[in-house]
Amino acid sequence: MFPSREDVLTGLKRFKRLAKQDILASSLTSRPDFWHRQAEVRREEYTALMAWVEHEGVEAAYRRAAERYEALPLRSSSEEPSPEVGGRQQALEMFFHLLGLDQEQMAALREPEANSETEGLSVQRMGS
Repeated sequence: MFPSREDVLTGLKRFKRLAKQDILASSLTSRPDFWHRQAEVRREEYTALMAWVEHEGVEAAYRRAAERYEALPLRSSSEEPSPEVGGRQQALEMFFHLLGLDQEQMAALREPEANSETEGLSVQRMGS
């Protein structure tokens, strides 16, 4: 079963505060514009996730997040993503961790043929 709405919102608020701290600290990095934008995107993503959880519930937020995650471009491990793609991916993965998904379950979300199975995951988790 997914964590409660309140627990998910508390976790997302913490993640959003960390992204804000990263925005402030980005000027101290070797690539301040890149890291500033990446943290901004994470913060924006957490704001959207919080709104979905508040207005539609955890299950609906999970489904929307899974759709957004699946839509992210695939890349090779040696390729650095744009700050927008990297920020969104990191925010969504943190959300999935908060919900209790592991790396294997997240990877399955990126495989189109496996999506029918991972959709069942949310129903199974809710019914557990």
